[in-house]
Amino acid sequence: MTRRVSRRRRSVPTAEQLLGLLTSLPDHLVIGVEHRGDHLDLFVRPFPEDDRSGVAGLLAFVAPARWCAVGAVVGGTARDPATGRVLSTDCTIRVVVTRHGEVASHTLVDGVAIDTPSDRLETAARPEAVPLVDPFIDPTGESQGLLVDVLHRALGLPCPGAPPELPALAALVWLNSVLEHALLRGHITWPEAVELHPGDPGPSHVLASVEMLTEALVRSADDADWRRMHRRAAAGHSPTADLSAQEVAWMDTTLFARWTMSALTDHHSTIATLRTIGCEDVADRIDAVVDAVTFELSSAASSDPGIPRSA
Repeated sequence: MTRRVSRRRRSVPTAEQLLGLLTSLPDHLVIGVEHRGDHLDLFVRPFPEDDRSGVAGLLAFVAPARWCAVGAVVGGTARDPATGRVLSTDCTIRVVVTRHGEVASHTLVDGVAIDTPSDRLETAARPEAVPLVDPFIDPTGESQGLLVDVLHRALGLPCPGAPPELPALAALVWLNSVLEHALLRGHITWPEAVELHPGDPGPSHVLASVEMLTEALVRSADDADWRRMHRRAAAGHSPTADLSAQEVAWMDTTLFARWTMSALTDHHSTIATLRTIGCEDVADRIDAVVDAVTFELSSAASSDPGIPRSA
């Protein structure tokens, strides 16, 4: 379906100007924009359905060269960033990415615009948390997340930002192994959880401390490299769950890394499940390790801002 919007302008409109054209559109749409001198053409179609995730339908999509921008209108879920708890399922996200890499977005949570940190807390009436809106990481800061990433890749642009830190991947792989073991057997002990650690925390699994496990996670990622993993997966030598080699090749390394991380059960869900099945001690210890890893990564980033650890 094509919707022509007349605009008496010769210059290419900005992302913010294009975002205004999306305000009247319903959810679950993908939009292409073609600048035709004195007017714009909007090409509108339903967001492709895909069982893998809300944005997977756009994987491997290449926007026509004549399009100056792509956009989307989707529904989302607002979550508490500290716990992952759902705050609202009534969210609408509008985002536009131009061929120059300019991004503009607008988010409604419970019908209220979320534009700045203060608005986010006051108008959303959620004093206990700052909502994060899937598929965005933070709607009040720089727009980012898998939706923004796939729109960049549709235009052949690199995704904004850097890949996730590799120790964070090692931590998630460990947590997922612990969770799988616990669900399979109905319980898991701390020594068993340490046995599943991807690093080398030391000879004594019973006495392994938070510090030992944190250091082992950081060290375990030293030899890993997102670019190498991406290259192997794109060549079909290292299959990635739920992704074809064509889709991996269409991604850049940043999107590949973020997708890989998003395919794993997140920290908050793992801790919550462990508590539900009665593994409180393991949940507490793992929570402490993840907090320590997060602190280590944030400290390293602030002390060496010019040295990316996740290249």
